[in-house]
Amino acid sequence: MVAHEYYVTITQIDYNEQSQSLEISIKFFTDDLEYAMAQSKDGQKLFLGTEKEAPEADQSIFAYVQGRFQLDVDGTKVTLEWLGKEVELNETWIYLEVKNVASIEQLEISNELLTETFETQTNIIHVNVMGQKKSMLLRGIRTKDVLDFSPVAPK
Repeated sequence: MVAHEYYVTITQIDYNEQSQSLEISIKFFTDDLEYAMAQSKDGQKLFLGTEKEAPEADQSIFAYVQGRFQLDVDGTKVTLEWLGKEVELNETWIYLEVKNVASIEQLEISNELLTETFETQTNIIHVNVMGQKKSMLLRGIRTKDVLDFSPVAPK
């Protein structure tokens, strides 16, 4: 088992009004991600960022994320698209996108990343929609929450 004092992912979601898309980046501790993937049904070792990196690493990580991270925009489940990953020293960043998002009033986020592996896993999510910045903290049995970005009615 990986030995840290804490287990955390940080997700940044930005709404790009011009391209009508959600731009998503998720930061993992590389060893935590590799450990969770090795514990999965495939038991796959990824060796991220090394010469021995598994050729199917991106595909495996994306499949894992799709099964444990979902977004609903205004009550409709949206499709995540894989853009890529970067491995830096102890961190792995993955990049996703959701296209064809004309507007957002409510964003429901379900984030169970690494919760099956680490009992004290915390997933922090920061969201920026049309200048409104909101955050949520998901951990334990609370792996889902909703953020409201409805326009404020004038007084």
